[in-house]
Amino acid sequence: FYLYLPTYLLTGCVFIPAYTLVAGLAVVPLVLSKSSGNNKEEGANVGDANADGDVDVVNRLALVTLTTAMATVSSFLLSLLFGVLHATCPYCLVSAGLSMTLGVLAWAGGAVPPSQTTRGAQLGAYSVLATTAAALAVFFTVGDTTNDISSLSSALSVAQANDSTLVSPPAITTTSSKESLALAKELKQLDAKMYGAFWCSHCYEQKQTFGKEAMQQIPYIECAKDGLNSQTALCKEHKVPGYPTWEIGGQLYPGEQEIEELQEIVQQQQSQK
Repeated sequence: FYLYLPTYLLTGCVFIPAYTLVAGLAVVPLVLSKSSGNNKEEGANVGDANADGDVDVVNRLALVTLTTAMATVSSFLLSLLFGVLHATCPYCLVSAGLSMTLGVLAWAGGAVPPSQTTRGAQLGAYSVLATTAAALAVFFTVGDTTNDISSLSSALSVAQANDSTLVSPPAITTTSSKESLALAKELKQLDAKMYGAFWCSHCYEQKQTFGKEAMQQIPYIECAKDGLNSQTALCKEHKVPGYPTWEIGGQLYPGEQEIEELQEIVQQQQSQK
C-alpha cells in the first residue's frame, strides 16, 4: 500500500516486500520460542534460556510496533484516497485491509508478552504518534499539489464512470523555459518520444517540467488502453517497462527525468554520432 498508492497517485506498485518482512518477523518469535523450548529439554543452562527469552520479547514488541505503524499509515493513505482523490483502488484497499488486520491480530493475538503489557502499550502509542507526525510532515512539506491531484482525480473518475470512455491526459499548465525549449528541439532531432499513461502522475509532472510549448515538439505515446489516441500495441512492441519512459536515439530511459539528466542523455547520444 505504502508504495502502490503514492505510485497510483503521485504512480509504482509493489507492496509484497513489506508483507514479506512482516511475515518474517511473525515467524521469528515462533522459531525462537521453539528453539528455547528445545534448549530447555536438552538441559541448556538458565542463562541461555533467559537470553532466548529476551530476544523473543524484543522481536514480539518489534512486531507489534511495526504492525501498528503500518495500520496507522494505511488509515492516512485511505483518507487521502477517499477524502482527496475521491477514487477507488482495489489493490490499495486490499493492502490497507491486510495492514490493519495484522495490527489487530498482533494486539488481540497475544503478541505482547503478558509481562510487557505497559511497555507494549507505550511502544504502540509512540508508533502511532511517530507515524502521524511523519505523515503530517510529508503532507505539509511536499508543496502545493492540489491542482495536480484534482486533474488526475478527474481523469480517473471519468475512466471509472465508463470503461469505454477514452480519457485525455490532464492539460499542461506550465510555460516552457528557454532551457526546456532548447532541450525539446534537441530531443526532436534525435527522434525522441515519451511513453506514458493518462493516469500516471509522474508522466504529468514530467510534462509540467517541460511546459506546454516544449511538449508540443515532443511526440507523446499514450500506452493506457483506455486513453485517448492509445498506442498500446506500440508500447508492448517496444517493451516499455513503466511510465514515463523516454526513447532517445533508439534507447529506452525509464522514469521521470530532470532537465539536467535529459541533457546528459542527449549529449551522450550526440557524441555517439
